[in-house]
Amino acid sequence: MKIPVYSKKSLIKDLAAKLQISPAVVEEVIVSAFELIGHQVSEQKAVQIYGFGTFKPSLRKARNGRNPYSGEPMVIEPKYSIKFNVSSKIKEAINKK
Repeated sequence: MKIPVYSKKSLIKDLAAKLQISPAVVEEVIVSAFELIGHQVSEQKAVQIYGFGTFKPSLRKARNGRNPYSGEPMVIEPKYSIKFNVSSKIKEAINKK
């Protein structure tokens, strides 16, 4: 079963209609918010949005792996990724069905 995608374009359109403001203004706000979240997480800070969830930087430790082409052993360097923990409000809404 393929899950339908709610795109940024749809979010902008729906928010503009709900708030009765220009889609261009809504897009600027959304893009700015995403940039700020990305910047804060890249500075090793968690971003908590009450009622939505928390974005956290997460360090993946170095580990041993194999080169997929040659099969030779190699060390995969440590790197950061982002984890998102969903708020309990959203978890409850999803599981209400």
